[in-house]
Amino acid sequence: MKSDLRNELGESYEATLAEIAKRAQFYDLEGRFPTENMQLLHRNGLLAYCVRKEFGGLGAGPGGDVGLYGRIIEDVSAACSSTGQALAVHGTACAAINLLGSRDQIRRLSEEVVSEGAVYGFFGSEPTQRFTKDGGRPGYDAEVRRAPGGWIANGQKFFSTNSMGAKRFLFFAMSQADGEQGLAVPIIAVDAPGVKVHDTWDNIGQRATSSGAVDVKEVFVADEFMLGRPGAFSQVSPVLLSSFQLTFALELTGIARGGLDFTIDYLKNHTKAPAGLPTLGHDPHVQGRLGEMAVLVEATRAIVERAVQAVADADRDPTLAAIAHRRVLQAKIQASDAAIEVGTRLFQICGARATTRRAGADRFWRNARTLSLHDVVDKQRAAVGRDLLGLEGDMGHVLASDAQRTNAA
Repeated sequence: MKSDLRNELGESYEATLAEIAKRAQFYDLEGRFPTENMQLLHRNGLLAYCVRKEFGGLGAGPGGDVGLYGRIIEDVSAACSSTGQALAVHGTACAAINLLGSRDQIRRLSEEVVSEGAVYGFFGSEPTQRFTKDGGRPGYDAEVRRAPGGWIANGQKFFSTNSMGAKRFLFFAMSQADGEQGLAVPIIAVDAPGVKVHDTWDNIGQRATSSGAVDVKEVFVADEFMLGRPGAFSQVSPVLLSSFQLTFALELTGIARGGLDFTIDYLKNHTKAPAGLPTLGHDPHVQGRLGEMAVLVEATRAIVERAVQAVADADRDPTLAAIAHRRVLQAKIQASDAAIEVGTRLFQICGARATTRRAGADRFWRNARTLSLHDVVDKQRAAVGRDLLGLEGDMGHVLASDAQRTNAA
């Protein structure tokens, strides 16, 4: 998280973030996929942040620079949290390709991102599923079966972030083929015959993430687009699931940062000054509340940065996975609480004028409330408590079961 992005990405980095921030309220009101933001990220090399350096990317994420991965997701989410989520899911898909794919698959798909600005999805959640009492997933209802030269995929997904803006998506399904049983991850083109994308995402927050439903009916997937063999995902899932859950902590931290930035700007430039004071920001009570908010945001960033470092350490040394799991859960809990709290406190500081539609301040609370509900945070708190008490319980299982509930896996 301490990467000097000005040196790594050039002077355009801050300008890119500023332009994305200017459009955040527009995309929130429109509730449509942030195509222009993703194109801007592509032009400035940021869409390829999780593509390996040898294929023209920045080499961020699992197997590469996890610190850079964290910094970019947090920064973009602070500018526009819907764009941050779209970028994070795309990056998770790229990371899965890097971890599971053959060299030819990685090269071909990386070229699409670098040259064309292709956006990827990572679809797992299913509306028909039931979970075990401890929150585990017994399997996927989506299936693939063998066909000459490839596979036939069937299934339905929802909470499918990037569905209206992706070129391809990773589709989680079960295979029962002889000798090839287990979780399969075919890569499917959005415009393939048999794919139907439904623009059904109408939630109160993260409105531009395009997280609707996708139907896959008798879709042919050539062997070259099967990511690894069925069952291979289990070999990389601890690293991938830790980094994926970390993205939620990063996005929520970005929302908290964005709320703080909004509050500071609003106090300086948009409030009605009390009698005898130049601005509302000169009120000592307001200053005290703002100081509390700033401390909350910085404390959250410190906890999340520690989780980023733990994931980076576990990426290099798998024996450290348990520490990474623990710190990712702690970061996710803290970031969820902080983002919601900032979204509430900013109204107490800025006053009634901040509740107008024109101000757009409500999006910070709505986005934090929506994003934080993708996981059962109380279950994560309990997992941390069990770990502290030395009681039985696999924190990695908590990460996995929560990931299966989320909008991207």
